[in-house]
Amino acid sequence: MCVDDNFYYELSEFRCAEDLLQAYENGMMYDLLVLDIEMGAISGMEAAKKIRSVDKKCKIIFITAFDQYMRDAFDVSAIHYLDKPIDAEKLTMVFHRCIKEYKEQCYPMIFLVYKKYHGSDGAPVQEERVKVDSSDILYFESYNRLINVNLVSGEMIQTKGKISELEQELRSRNFIRIHKSYLINVRYIKKITTKTVTIGKNGQEVTLDVSRKQKELLEKVFMEYKLGVYKTC
Repeated sequence: MCVDDNFYYELSEFRCAEDLLQAYENGMMYDLLVLDIEMGAISGMEAAKKIRSVDKKCKIIFITAFDQYMRDAFDVSAIHYLDKPIDAEKLTMVFHRCIKEYKEQCYPMIFLVYKKYHGSDGAPVQEERVKVDSSDILYFESYNRLINVNLVSGEMIQTKGKISELEQELRSRNFIRIHKSYLINVRYIKKITTKTVTIGKNGQEVTLDVSRKQKELLEKVFMEYKLGVYKTC
């Protein structure tokens, strides 16, 4: 398990294309494949064509010393074609681009209109429309006809809206309604007790009430998430 820019991923290594194809036959699926075209009995290009017949979403990067395969790379919708010897900096750049695209697919950007407050009287002085990555959101709290958007950074944005609408918008994307007032990000759950759930990151934690009718669903979703069954996109 690796961590990159607060993004968790697992790496698997295969000695040949046959082993990779066997993994797919066994039900494995991957978000990104980095394939050497020259891989032995079955080339990386042949493996990619077989994989494309069962997996249209996986991103593919080819590595080779031969330019003549570049046209074939388009046939399997490869996102990049790297020449040997490998430039580590370029590979890192392509990898980070893949992570960014995956996050954008799985964690939608949310547009919020919120009011900035300052001064002793707490009067609103400015309204702004901002774009927030949903993976940066710890939880939503409905309060006095407003919604407090609590970020993992510790910052809080206040916006108008209905928490039920946010629940629908973020359904199956790592968020679950635990209470009439709370919508939380499942990935940041630390502990679930009989009546509460603790969520947090970077040492900052908060404990929230869980309604009785949502308790069973919360435990089910959290277990599925930990097992990798709960799909976010």
